[in-house]
Amino acid sequence: MGSYRLGKELEVKGVEDQLVREILGDLYEEGEEPVARRALAGKLSVLGRLPASARSSRVGRFLHRRGFSSELIWRLLHEEQQG
Repeated sequence: MGSYRLGKELEVKGVEDQLVREILGDLYEEGEEPVARRALAGKLSVLGRLPASARSSRVGRFLHRRGFSSELIWRLLHEEQQG
């Protein structure tokens, strides 16, 4: 899950802002990219037989729903198509 979505969910549950920042800092110490890459790999393994265009759009929507930034999603999908 992306830091934005996780932060919002914690705020909705009433977690104090300072604690939310600490939690996000600890969880995403290396940034969101490693978390997004793991989510991407997992989703691609499930969608392996679909045509590339269908896979990309589904994975993009999946990552977006998980709260990752559009920029990160675009970059990961672009790398996936190149690789």
